[in-house]
Amino acid sequence: LKMAASGLASRNIIRTLSLARSHANKRLASSSAESSAVGLCFKTRIVSGVAGQHEVWADMPSDGGGQGDGPSPKDLAMAGLAACTSMTIQTRANSMVKSGRLPSTALTGVKVIAKDVTPPGGHMPEGVEMEVILEGVLTDVQRRQLMAAAETCPVKRMMQGKLKSGVTMKSR
Repeated sequence: LKMAASGLASRNIIRTLSLARSHANKRLASSSAESSAVGLCFKTRIVSGVAGQHEVWADMPSDGGGQGDGPSPKDLAMAGLAACTSMTIQTRANSMVKSGRLPSTALTGVKVIAKDVTPPGGHMPEGVEMEVILEGVLTDVQRRQLMAAAETCPVKRMMQGKLKSGVTMKSR
């Protein structure tokens, strides 16, 4: 990852489990998602959160055999990376405000753009390019501290292969 400052007829179920370290209170938080598709249709329902309160539909683009009715799995991965990076920066900023190292009005916005780098005709990205835009009146030191926090994003670390136990898969 590079970061710049400025089914078949049966029901297929894939469970993805990950652990993310909570920066705010230093306790481990578990996260899970379940996806299900029926038949050979690429359109896939994804449910996550406590008791499945969040739902999104994923699909392949029309040029990839899907209907284009939702974000692709790579789109979701990039969205997760961008959201996690933004939230990690916001967590650090809140901590800096509480400790008096950052005025509460200094950081007015965070925008993160994550884009996979996939060669033409390819499917597997060779990398990810990110752009982080920190809005507001920040000193160079504050900007560096917030960008250092971005490097600790759990989703970024997972994508870099920093899972202690790797990814395991079961079939049933």
